Amino acid sequence: MLADTGRMKEAGSLFRATYDALKKKLGEGHPDTLASANDLGVLLENSARQLDGERTPDPAALARLYAEAADMRALKEGAEGEAVVRCRRRAAELLERERAARAMVAR
Repeated sequence: MLADTGRMKEAGSLFRATYDALKKKLGEGHPDTLASANDLGVLLENSARQLDGERTPDPAALARLYAEAADMRALKEGAEGEAVVRCRRRAAELLERERAARAMVAR
């Protein structure tokens, strides 16, 4: 609900706390923990997309957000999951764009 009302940061804190508690109590491989990890990954990806649409001035930070989303979603979907691959690809694109921009400035 918080994410639906635009309170992504607050929702992210709650999702992360839930994931951490389930991981500690039930273990990393428990279905409830995996579902929680996936929920956190979805929220992170949505947050990244929102920032991406605003053309954030820090592509490295945005790339880290996409990478974290991929890591969380990979726990449930596996490394080859569609969302995991999509997030990793976007993170790589952002890092490449940042490298190219730095190379242009260095010239």
